[in-house]
Amino acid sequence: MKLHLTMLSMVACVVPITDTLQEFLELGGRKVVPTMGGHSMQRDVALLTLQLTKESNLLVSRAVLGAMEATHLGAWFCERSDEKIEAALTILFTARGWRDFEWLAAAF
Repeated sequence: MKLHLTMLSMVACVVPITDTLQEFLELGGRKVVPTMGGHSMQRDVALLTLQLTKESNLLVSRAVLGAMEATHLGAWFCERSDEKIEAALTILFTARGWRDFEWLAAAF
């Protein structure tokens, strides 16, 4: 019974969020574009996401290390110059991944 109530409470939480998101997307008329990739594709994903966001697409990513962060980075830079994203990518790629000792320093 406890598991049933837990599942019911999860559904009660998720359904309104899903419905609201669907309404938002229908009102905005934006195309949803998913991204995937890994650490080796971060730069490409960030630049592709930048372009797609400038074209008014809504970008989403699954929790794959590298692509998830790169998707957010590209979308965040959509109203900034190309030189600024290139500068950010140069700084961030001083550490190529989370196993690199310098990743945290590069991020801040």
